[in-house]
Amino acid sequence: MYKKLVLKNDYHNTQVTLRVEHNGKIEIDDVIELTAGQIKKTQKLLCGIAECLCAGDLGTRGNWHDLDGEEVKLQEEIFYNNRTGKPEYAKLYIEKIW
Repeated sequence: MYKKLVLKNDYHNTQVTLRVEHNGKIEIDDVIELTAGQIKKTQKLLCGIAECLCAGDLGTRGNWHDLDGEEVKLQEEIFYNNRTGKPEYAKLYIEKIW
């Protein structure tokens, strides 16, 4: 089942909406995976400024994001291709639910 994920950058006051796969009830320690295309879109729309230090590699800043209407705190991990150095996919871990 697909759900709507809204990631935010509270420094630039920007957000991006993604369609992500997530089955069942939203719970702590759930994992959401992003594709390389979703990572690129997120980075571009949340910040997009090459030298900016406002956020981490994904471009998110701020503790709370929205997953299908529920406020969640996420921990992100991006996996890169060893040859090209470009992102292949990312995992977002749900740490807290508000």
